[in-house]
Amino acid sequence: KYFLNGVMLAGVNNGAGKARIEKIAVKDAKTNNLKRVNSKLDRVKSIRDCISSDSAVKEWSKISAVSAGKVYETTTFSPSTSVKSGYTCVTYTFSSNKKLDEIAVWHKAGVDYPNHTIEIYNGSSWVSLKSASSSAKLSETETETGYRVSAYQYDSVDALPLKGNYYILPVLSENKVISAADSASTDSNAIGIKYLTGQAAQKWSVECITDKKINPGYDANNRNGVVGNTGKTTPIAPKATQIIPININKYFFIVFILYPLFT
Repeated sequence: KYFLNGVMLAGVNNGAGKARIEKIAVKDAKTNNLKRVNSKLDRVKSIRDCISSDSAVKEWSKISAVSAGKVYETTTFSPSTSVKSGYTCVTYTFSSNKKLDEIAVWHKAGVDYPNHTIEIYNGSSWVSLKSASSSAKLSETETETGYRVSAYQYDSVDALPLKGNYYILPVLSENKVISAADSASTDSNAIGIKYLTGQAAQKWSVECITDKKINPGYDANNRNGVVGNTGKTTPIAPKATQIIPININKYFFIVFILYPLFT
């Protein structure tokens, strides 16, 4: 079995009766706790989940949140179409502000939810955790694990990923990753989607392009997306849904070079 971001990947069964655990985060040396990198979850009063009018199915199964080991959840919803134009939304409000470790939302597995969004209210304003595409209808078929936002993963809405090595999971899969060709004989299909095995061809290095001819917006003094002490924090593997909306996705590929880590 594979455990990624604290979640066991469904349908990955490589080896009888064995579990492979790969470290993807480093504890803070002072507190002995995992380092929080998404500060948006530090103060949460309400969670709002919205399904686009483009979706044929508008239903919710559960909204769950974890704070200091305690689970808060609801399965009772009152959908509203007046909160956000073009969307049907539900809101889960806490009795007081919470410092959350994770938010999880379940709708209905196997259903496509184009441009689905998640926001939180921090006591003064609504803040986006998962944005819709501004230029196209971004489709996303929900899996059994639902959609999750963690305080220990980088903020995919406003920040670029940290420099480091990553697995990249396609939107429509919960147990496959983007993989490079196994050999030169298969280089006609240089990039494919395969079950996660942990091999080097499935790990991608993210490097910032500093040449302003290629990346005119590069600013050596702008540390946007860098959280914690560079070189001491192991990046957490992001799901492809975390590189949305589309305009961020384009920026990702313009600003960074991705190449497989062959040994």
